[in-house]
Amino acid sequence: MPNELRPLNLFADPLPRPSPKDGEKVPHADLEQLRDYHRQRLSEQESERLRSHLAQCSDCADRLAKLEDFFGQMPPDASPEEIIERWQHFQATLSPSLPRPTPPAAESDVEEEAPRWRRAPKGFVSRRTLIKVATSLTLLVIISTGFALYDWWQARLARQDLDAAEERVSRLWNDLQSLEREHQMLKASHAEQLAALNERVKRLTGPHLNWPVFEIYPREVLSRLGSSMNEVTLASSVDGFSLILNVENQTRYPEYRLEIVDAENTIIWQGSGLQRNALNAFTLALTRDLLPGDHYTLKIYGKRGSRLVLLEVYPLRIRQRPATAPSPSTRH
Repeated sequence: MPNELRPLNLFADPLPRPSPKDGEKVPHADLEQLRDYHRQRLSEQESERLRSHLAQCSDCADRLAKLEDFFGQMPPDASPEEIIERWQHFQATLSPSLPRPTPPAAESDVEEEAPRWRRAPKGFVSRRTLIKVATSLTLLVIISTGFALYDWWQARLARQDLDAAEERVSRLWNDLQSLEREHQMLKASHAEQLAALNERVKRLTGPHLNWPVFEIYPREVLSRLGSSMNEVTLASSVDGFSLILNVENQTRYPEYRLEIVDAENTIIWQGSGLQRNALNAFTLALTRDLLPGDHYTLKIYGKRGSRLVLLEVYPLRIRQRPATAPSPSTRH
């Protein structure tokens, strides 16, 4: 008697199941064929062959029924993890002696599954994936290189600014040191000048002891006397002297002005306030600081209003007396 199969809801007109011939071994259908048969993905000839086998094999018919129950109870929104878990549980209910193929993919994936001869081997990476990965890596390298170049450029600019700032600070420091040295030199020079001026003021404001007094005459008088120069001789220790200027021109003026020029006719000193004394002469005190040279000319002007009239001219030569060595003392 042929094995009875439970009715299949999948087929509208199931064919009668013929009994197998005596002694004939019928091979079992694997789970993948049963799945394709359930989804009507087999050709008409393959479906007819499997339908004939199901009519003869109760095990395959039972597996087909369980497979139909499996897909019928599968929720439409089941996740791939849930499908795999249900598939593993479904495999555990099958006979261990029958072949068990790999679990099916989700419904959406199964519909788009390529034929076996077009499926890529395990571990195969498509060209499109390689291009995407290579493009991503290239963009990553470009972006990383750009950031690295930007950081390097910013560091270079910062280093240049720092070097320029250090150079400016060094230059300012050198200028400050130079100004400090000049300040110290000026300070020392001013101290020396101030000390010299104080000494000079002290010397000029104090009494002038033992200053020699010389009487000089105008140029016209000297010419009549057969001379051309008033000469005074000073010792090396003398720092000043007094002059009595005799006057030949007797014209009176309300104010007199004195002018002293050197041998190159450069004005050394000039000023007003000179007055005649009771002897109808002028007196004048001079220092060697004012007249350190040898030849000078003294000019006296008479002033009436804004008019100056040259009154007398006194040529003057100053000689320095050489210092005499002290005589050696003798013992008696």
